[in-house]
Amino acid sequence: MKIILIVIAVVVVLGAPATGYRKAAGRPLKVAVDFNRNADGSMQASRLRADGPGVSIDATASLRPDAASTVDARVLKVEGVYDGALQLTADDRGRSVSAHGRYFDARTMVHDLSAPGGGGGAGGGQAPAVRLDLALDQVRVSDRATLHNLRATGVWADPIHRRLDVSANTPAGSAASRHLTPDAG
Repeated sequence: MKIILIVIAVVVVLGAPATGYRKAAGRPLKVAVDFNRNADGSMQASRLRADGPGVSIDATASLRPDAASTVDARVLKVEGVYDGALQLTADDRGRSVSAHGRYFDARTMVHDLSAPGGGGGAGGGQAPAVRLDLALDQVRVSDRATLHNLRATGVWADPIHRRLDVSANTPAGSAASRHLTPDAG
């Protein structure tokens, strides 16, 4: 989870590659974070706020060494990248991503998943399971295509344990739904 907070900070300050967002030079960005270390060794970010040109974040985080860690962004808006709420959890069962929002630019993610060897499951170690709960009004999947009313739920884990139920309206306005269970090979 510490990595997630660092990634959010880098995106906000430097910009996100392939999304078109860059923090405007010379324009102030206010960031406030209140951290507390608890007796059990966990760290609590009771407030993480950022406001500036094209950026608005209102979040909390709990980073626990031997238990569930969470990031709860009630507001996460990075112009041209994402606009909505985002909850991330990591525990001994894997990770959970819950995203409910108005807009997500998924072009880079779609490109990475469609590249040879993309989508995880390959390589040396076994990646932890990721549980997904997504409800997004608009998802930009390519330079020309935006899906509307996307809903996706499921688990993405090792090649044997992958299941994703997806529904959305296509750019032409027709409804589409798919139940994805990729082959292990």
